[in-house]
Amino acid sequence: MGYYTEYSLEHNADSKVATEMEIYQSKNENMKCALREMQAMKWYGWEKDMVAMSLAFPNITLILEGHGEEFGDIWRVTFHNGNIVLREKGKILFEKEATQ
Repeated sequence: MGYYTEYSLEHNADSKVATEMEIYQSKNENMKCALREMQAMKWYGWEKDMVAMSLAFPNITLILEGHGEEFGDIWRVTFHNGNIVLREKGKILFEKEATQ
């Protein structure tokens, strides 16, 4: 069965490097589906794939965000120079609205 997640990628690359990154992503079927075609999918090797991409583009900061199929499963992982430099877990916060 498996677990589906929607992925999105942010980076600080200029347009030339961004084009090179798109070519890199197109060579990895999981990256192509998850990041370029924006499909919810099972991508169990995302961490390994993203570390490899970060090594290929060592001066670029990559931020991968995931929204899992279960309510509240929101996370973000930041990669730089082949390393994971930050892991963040999303939080849903309910705020009271002023009533009239």
